[in-house]
Amino acid sequence: MPLLTAWVPDRVVEEAIAEVFAPQAPPPGYAEHIGAGLTLRRDSLRENALQRAGLLGEIEELHKQYPRLTLPIEAVHGSADTTVGLPIHSAPLARRVHAARLTILPGIGHAPQHVASAEMDAAIARAATRAGLR
Repeated sequence: MPLLTAWVPDRVVEEAIAEVFAPQAPPPGYAEHIGAGLTLRRDSLRENALQRAGLLGEIEELHKQYPRLTLPIEAVHGSADTTVGLPIHSAPLARRVHAARLTILPGIGHAPQHVASAEMDAAIARAATRAGLR
């Protein structure tokens, strides 16, 4: 694996990041800022594969815990998110948790925290108000 990863061109990582942000573009310098190239290290690849292998079971366990949540939750989800679809996480959360409110951002992809900061700030403010912190 180390030899294989040594020949992976930078564009592979750049394309993966672009896919996560689509249809928006990643912020300039994002890949360098997060150290995206480190994902190609043998240990990183292995850990990522192990994490992904157990993800479905972890999600299923999380879903079972939804009814226990009583804190104010503001879920923000882009309608164009192809990394984690709306029906997989945010929509079930909003249906099953009385204290959850879902805001769907039309045309926004998987990274609203980077491309829709005003909407994210508003969601944080709503959660703080609902929690009695403001």
